[in-house]
Amino acid sequence: MSPVVMSPVELARAELLALLAELADARRRLGLLADEIVRLDPGPGATADRGTLAIVAIDLHSYYTTIESLLERIMVALEGAAPTGPAAHTELLRHAQRALPSLRPAILAGAQREDLDELRRFRHFFRHAYALELRQDKLRRALDPFAGLHRRVDGDLAAFGAFLRSLLDELAVPS
Repeated sequence: MSPVVMSPVELARAELLALLAELADARRRLGLLADEIVRLDPGPGATADRGTLAIVAIDLHSYYTTIESLLERIMVALEGAAPTGPAAHTELLRHAQRALPSLRPAILAGAQREDLDELRRFRHFFRHAYALELRQDKLRRALDPFAGLHRRVDGDLAAFGAFLRSLLDELAVPS
């Protein structure tokens, strides 16, 4: 059987379809994580057992990692590369919040950078702490803005998905 040869337009459509599927999957995972984080968060001033705090910490880590992986995938697909080097994690967020005229809108236009940076810092702490002391007061900085942040991130990702669908429509093959 001979390999299927696709035109550049067909290749671009295939890449956009794959990216849209990955975006939908990431939004679903982020929604599940957000639901669990909000459900398990005892709220300011209340206490939670170590097991609950561990689940919340793991979920916050997974939430931010899912966002970062998606941003990298989008940038590689549309721009050819994602930021690299010692400041790559910080630059990834900055770059995602910039529109690139004639290429793409901002990916995370409405999400507050400070809140995403707080999640990024928490993830760094969580990954690199050798004797992790799970204390609710240390999680609060990431938890307090979380529900609102998730709504904004999800809205931004939905809008970016609409942008990708419009690109796909522009590449529609006439029948």
